Amino acid sequence: MTAPILIVDDSPQNLLVASRHLESAGHRVVTRSSGEQALALLESDRFDLVILDVLMPGIGGFETCRRIRANAAFADVPVMFMTALGDRDATAPALDAGADDLLAKPFTRSELLLRTSALIRQHRAVQKHRADTADERAKILASVSRLREISRGLDGEIARKFCEELANLEHSCERV
Repeated sequence: MTAPILIVDDSPQNLLVASRHLESAGHRVVTRSSGEQALALLESDRFDLVILDVLMPGIGGFETCRRIRANAAFADVPVMFMTALGDRDATAPALDAGADDLLAKPFTRSELLLRTSALIRQHRAVQKHRADTADERAKILASVSRLREISRGLDGEIARKFCEELANLEHSCERV
């Protein structure tokens, strides 16, 4: 499953390690070193996953995640944090910011690939469901539109028959 993935970390070494692991699995990886750069890139490019470091200069990972979630254009992209903080120090704030998963540093290639695959699979399933729902909604709206047209046609036919009956009654009344 090839996917576009954005990795955001101020450590070139962390970017290199994570990128190599993901690229070796066939993913297209784009890296940025700050939250500001990541948010600017998300305005123009689409990703199936964003991987954020927690501690970065400028906009940190938690705030970057909050801003991702606040922007309707890309709010549904999965976000996974990479952190060297202890689980208790990072888990609650990460989840509160909108994270989908956390990965403790140092991590293994296997764990990185398994977690990213799971998040990408879930994201694509949600996208497919939304597309299917949108298609069904479009079909239903088209059917409603056709039924309205038929209804207008029936109303016109009923009105025409009513007018014919009135004319016949008027004609009958004239004979009497």
